[in-house]
Amino acid sequence: MEELQDAIEDAQYVNAISTQEDGPRPVLAWDIPTEDQLEAWKEKVERKNKNAYSLEWTLSSAIGLFLFSAFLKETQNDHLRINLCEEVIRWKKLRGRQRVDKAKRIIATYLKPQTSSSLTPKTEIDE
Repeated sequence: MEELQDAIEDAQYVNAISTQEDGPRPVLAWDIPTEDQLEAWKEKVERKNKNAYSLEWTLSSAIGLFLFSAFLKETQNDHLRINLCEEVIRWKKLRGRQRVDKAKRIIATYLKPQTSSSLTPKTEIDE
């Protein structure tokens, strides 16, 4: 019976999305801060952390790394170096045999010298 209820809820959700003209909407409306509210928030963050808004501060959060990565890939067309960084971050989270296998793939993909005929930029990550 629970599966039937889940299927009904899924169908209702898909129907709600497909009937929206410009896509799904968040459940709760997000208030867009005024300039004064934004400035007050920035000052509050800077008081808590003197290194706020530095590159290190931005990259210390998952969303900051994601946004920086997307920015580099889109504006600088630099997929290779940021993909290496992303792979190393994933590697740090692994344990045991998975870690060894991932390290071998990283070395083979990014660190081994390649001949000019096989030198093609890696733009996608093999999972």
